[in-house]
Amino acid sequence: MSDELKSPIVNKDRSVTLSIKSENAIKVEVSSDLRFKENIGQAGLGGLGSVSPLKKTSNNVWTATSLPMLSGRYSYVLLVDGFYVLDLLNPFVRQVSTTQGVNVRINVVNVQADEPMPWDFF
Repeated sequence: MSDELKSPIVNKDRSVTLSIKSENAIKVEVSSDLRFKENIGQAGLGGLGSVSPLKKTSNNVWTATSLPMLSGRYSYVLLVDGFYVLDLLNPFVRQVSTTQGVNVRINVVNVQADEPMPWDFF
């Protein structure tokens, strides 16, 4: 079994697990339109829903798993000690404009339905 860290992982129940390795981080959060049980409730970057904490596990890996999601494309960005960072394990990135007119890059994860939907092919 490989110990290679992967992120994001779309689970069978369509929940999404995000992970990041950070040896020196004190606090890691995610700003996302994914929904997490541990929702802090504040507004996220560029209207990305809300901010939720990641929990530190073994080997300095921080992780969070969303609630099961409907099929669709979801965006997120990680916050490591208050600084926005991309999930470098996820090559899928898009650029968005914040309400202040600043262009930023965010990660994207696609949650597919049990049966393929027409838009899954585009």
